[in-house]
Amino acid sequence: HPFAHLIGPIDWGAWMAEAAQPRGPKGKKRSPEICAKYSAAQRKRFADKRAQLAEALKNAAPPPPPPYDPYANVTATDRILGSMEPGSWYALPDLAKLSGVKYQSCKAFAVTWCRSADLFVRTQNPVWKPPARPGMRQEPKWLYRLSKQGEQRHRLSAALL
Repeated sequence: HPFAHLIGPIDWGAWMAEAAQPRGPKGKKRSPEICAKYSAAQRKRFADKRAQLAEALKNAAPPPPPPYDPYANVTATDRILGSMEPGSWYALPDLAKLSGVKYQSCKAFAVTWCRSADLFVRTQNPVWKPPARPGMRQEPKWLYRLSKQGEQRHRLSAALL
């Protein structure tokens, strides 16, 4: 019988002592003196690295100044309005490419300006038609141009560009 050795009383103390023993080599067992020696060596190595880094930073040349950006203080609104030509019609992707402003920003500005600021005039593109199948390329549905108030603002914005 395979469990014949289990018949009889079990010595739980011996069993617990055996179960508490480590199973196999899990790593090197070091004495506290050796651990202290390694810790001191590691602290010294890290201190040396920090000293080298501090010396390198002290001797390093200052970073070059950032390149001059003439448009740093020009807002996206001024870039869009200043890059448009009065009387010309624009689709939003063309307007984004022309002004250098992200498409999503142009889209948001166009909605805002058509509704409240009255800077754009929006009309449906006469050559637009629904796509024959989903995902097919098509002409933009809406076209935008500057209104009279937008043309006045264009003159101010164009001077900044």
